[in-house]
Amino acid sequence: INPAPTVQTADAFGNPEPGDNATVVSVTIGSTVAGAVAPNAIGTLTATAVSGVATFGNVTAIKVGTGYDLIFSAPGLTGVTSGPFGVIPGYTAQMTVLTQPGQTLTQYPITPAPRIEMDDLYGNRNTNDSATVVTVALGVNPTQATLGGTVVNTAVNGVVSFPNLTLPLTGSGYTLKATAPGLGLVQTNPFDVVSRVPSPTLSTCVLTPALIGADGQQTSTLTLTLIDASGVPCQGSPLAARLLGFNPSNHGVNVSSYGLPADANGVVTITLTATIPGTYTMTPIVSGVDLTPVTLNAQGVFAKHYPAGLY
Repeated sequence: INPAPTVQTADAFGNPEPGDNATVVSVTIGSTVAGAVAPNAIGTLTATAVSGVATFGNVTAIKVGTGYDLIFSAPGLTGVTSGPFGVIPGYTAQMTVLTQPGQTLTQYPITPAPRIEMDDLYGNRNTNDSATVVTVALGVNPTQATLGGTVVNTAVNGVVSFPNLTLPLTGSGYTLKATAPGLGLVQTNPFDVVSRVPSPTLSTCVLTPALIGADGQQTSTLTLTLIDASGVPCQGSPLAARLLGFNPSNHGVNVSSYGLPADANGVVTITLTATIPGTYTMTPIVSGVDLTPVTLNAQGVFAKHYPAGLY
């Protein structure tokens, strides 16, 4: 507290006691605001009078606020209270996570938007800080994903916001870490990224070719383009695609490969073969959503035998 608070010891008539070099005075912080909680004081909270004056040179109030006062007391003496004063934040000395990220969808901005607070040594937000530059990156990265969006921002009134961060792949236990020069590192709580739900009207299912031989060798590729209801590709959707509704029920279609998770365009490919001739109508199901049925025709493959001889 600056200037350093001082109190004068006095006799019963209010006259200073310049010969007092023994009285020990203690100080605490109070509040003039009804119901308000006064901050703790740190530093040297007792002082011995010198020529009747006790000086408190290193008392610190560690909570930002207004309407505080100092309460001085000494054994056997009537106490005295200072006038009200306020406490403003100190210089930025550390960072804390103000808003933790929650479960979010692939390629959508992480919500709620992560926010990092610039704090002084005692945890008060430094509302005067509009200069600190903070960088965010992935801390725990269970899928080796790449963090998208604006990853470097500057504090505004002591808070740095990251409103457009995205992740392309589903996974559990992601964390973000924030760094700034001279302030070290803070890390968010873990959060999950889940897949979008494809729209059955905006997503497409294309089977190429639609006619193959039922020899277990010829292949047909089912290409699913997964688009959600807002028109955004379902990148990174886990390949939970399943094919239901085979006809006949004793089918001869085999799923040779489910490919990879959906790419940046929301595309997933599935490779099919057939071993029994027939017409197979299949409904792709992704994340519990029935997509447009497709029909695969598998025809018999016959070998031509020639009599032995010279030709």
